[in-house]
Amino acid sequence: MSFLKVIIFWLAALALLLLPKAILADSFVYERFLTVRALFVISSGSKVVLLAAATIFGFLVRSSFGPGNPARRGWAGLAWGFGGYLAGQGYLAYYEIGHGLTPYPSPADVSFLVGQFFMVVGLLTFLATYSSLGLGLDRAAKTVWAVTGFGVFTLVAFVLRPLALQSVPLVEKTFNLGYPLLDGILLVLATGLFLQTRSLRGGGVWRTWKFLIVGFLFSAAGDICFAYSGVFGFAVLSPFFDYLFACSYAFLALGVHSQWKLQARESAA
Repeated sequence: MSFLKVIIFWLAALALLLLPKAILADSFVYERFLTVRALFVISSGSKVVLLAAATIFGFLVRSSFGPGNPARRGWAGLAWGFGGYLAGQGYLAYYEIGHGLTPYPSPADVSFLVGQFFMVVGLLTFLATYSSLGLGLDRAAKTVWAVTGFGVFTLVAFVLRPLALQSVPLVEKTFNLGYPLLDGILLVLATGLFLQTRSLRGGGVWRTWKFLIVGFLFSAAGDICFAYSGVFGFAVLSPFFDYLFACSYAFLALGVHSQWKLQARESAA
């Protein structure tokens, strides 16, 4: 079974386990079998495994490029970014599986933000590298990228406004605002790379960025749901942001795995 099929199967199974809790939290199944602790083991464990896969494949891809290849620096940024996510999720898993709670804010949030910073640096490196190789954007692609950027940041501003107006501790507000903002930056940068590389290697690199864009999109949706759940008390959103983060990490792993396979095929040729 291919890695893609395994991911799709597992996400479907995870949806069946997590999402019904939004309306069936008081049911016999969720009170006796799929308890809070049991769901933490399933969801948090899944996220750790997916991020570990993304991190490992990320460093393998980095190593496949020679020391003088600028793509090596780009993949280093992404790999360290995934590693930051893994460290943060590992910290959360300890509390979620061991104690049945999710601490927020916590050191995990610092790790997640550092991971996002490394990813932004990695994506900027890729944009500069592809541009230096003559892979600029034509007029149509620039228009698509500009419209995408405007749409993303308009939505981010709309989402952040009610969060910014809430009376919550400064540290919590910083994380509530920082996550969606960095998600928007990652999404716009990845879209630019998607447009730049759509013709490379028979579409292989384009496939990588396609998966990564979807991963960043799910991450943004998860961060928004998480922030609104905590600030406004929308407990019903809890199963959704949990699932959205799992989807995000799954597609990030798919993107890096796709690039690793591409590098392996080129090395064997």
